[in-house]
Amino acid sequence: MRANKFNKTGLPFLILETSVGSRKSTQALGAPGKPIPYMSFPRPTETSKFSELRLKALPEPGLQGRHQFQNVAGAIAVSQLLPERLCPDERAIRAALRRIHLAGRYERIDPQSTQVDFEVILDVAHNPDGARVLARTLEEHDIRGKTYVLLGVMQDKDIKTMLKTLAPVVDVWLLSTPHTERAMVPSALHALLKTTAPAAKGYATLDIAAAWNRAKSMLTEHDRLVVTGSFYTVAEVRCLTATI
Repeated sequence: MRANKFNKTGLPFLILETSVGSRKSTQALGAPGKPIPYMSFPRPTETSKFSELRLKALPEPGLQGRHQFQNVAGAIAVSQLLPERLCPDERAIRAALRRIHLAGRYERIDPQSTQVDFEVILDVAHNPDGARVLARTLEEHDIRGKTYVLLGVMQDKDIKTMLKTLAPVVDVWLLSTPHTERAMVPSALHALLKTTAPAAKGYATLDIAAAWNRAKSMLTEHDRLVVTGSFYTVAEVRCLTATI
């Protein structure tokens, strides 16, 4: 990370250099299931120079995915640029890492709240970058059964690249459409899947509720359902799970 200043305003800003997935990044920031060995951050002083805050053996952040280590590092660094009365100390940082939660970002839904046997994961990935992160995170969390993806996506997105990116980690697709005119219709989405990944197994469903019901009839306790493609899609499934 580098600290710098805007030329015109003189306000500090940080550039978070990411190299997610590289061996160097993993060694520096830790890995899922293990505490973070250390982090060091610039801290502003009265002379406008930066001293160093060094944190050792931080707890693993309560967010899934290796990329979240980089995001956490950036958030902590920014927090150290706040006025002293607002700047969190080490104790607050450790507590926040344990409690942190981000809805719709590889969010695991409590099985008891859905009354289904399989795992449900909500992720609002709606572009190729989000799809790449989701695919990588799914690979990091292997399961005994199959991975089903309930996908509903907007027409103006790079859907072909998203499908191609996710295909290697998906066993069965449930293709649907949320209630918005911007969404691609299931038949068109199914046709695009077949041209992008001919060997893929997919089903087109009328709407998100129908896709959810189909998932309940197909998945076993060893499988997982990943709901993704759009905020709209995730929101509709969240409502369905909340009313069961």
